[in-house]
Amino acid sequence: MSGTKHHQQRFLQPAQVFAAVTPSEPTAGDQTRSFPEIGVSGLAQATVPPDMVRLTLQVVSKKDSADEAKESAGKRVDYIKQAAMNHGANASTGDAGLRLTKTLHMSGGQFVLTADMSAVFSDFAKCQQFNNLLVEKLGESVSISSPAFFHSERLLQASRLQVSQQALRNAKVKAIELGKLVRQRIGKPTCIKEELLTEEPSQSPPSDLGSVSWTELISASSLTFTAKYYCSFLMKLNKEELSS
Repeated sequence: MSGTKHHQQRFLQPAQVFAAVTPSEPTAGDQTRSFPEIGVSGLAQATVPPDMVRLTLQVVSKKDSADEAKESAGKRVDYIKQAAMNHGANASTGDAGLRLTKTLHMSGGQFVLTADMSAVFSDFAKCQQFNNLLVEKLGESVSISSPAFFHSERLLQASRLQVSQQALRNAKVKAIELGKLVRQRIGKPTCIKEELLTEEPSQSPPSDLGSVSWTELISASSLTFTAKYYCSFLMKLNKEELSS
């Protein structure tokens, strides 16, 4: 399988902007004049691909004695662990990047040892190389699940912040443009209110994971972040209006 590169985040322009011009309440120092305000709603979206991938593996050994089952599975497990670390499995996630559980039970008069492993990677290309290496060296003696792509908590938080900032910038730009239409300058914001902040899958997951490429799995695992903010700004009156 060929290496897969990370997709870049894409911010879209606001799909809708609402505006209203209303007079603000007079301050204590100005009981006779009320200053107009302009209120707008800015919307922004960002489609963000995952930055992490998890491979789940299983090794099963059946022997006449428990020690033989442990030894047989242990050799493959040690090889997998070393190969995973060589490909950066725990480079960015610490010990949580590589997990292992072993279960021993009897079946048909034989000892069966099942070793379940999961390896987390932040480099998709190295994960593919690790996957291909195990298939080449261990064949059917190891079972490998389809890769599970997901977003790290750090990326989720950063994406929420960035899409919110973009929505606020969109709202301010619209307020400025609308102010120009009525020959007014935009002043300080008087209200900032979050109206919407969501994250949803960009597309439906594939029904048959076994026949889907890694590139398609990455696209299917992408999230679309949507933010909508309402902002109101004071409108600065021109000198002629202030002197009237």
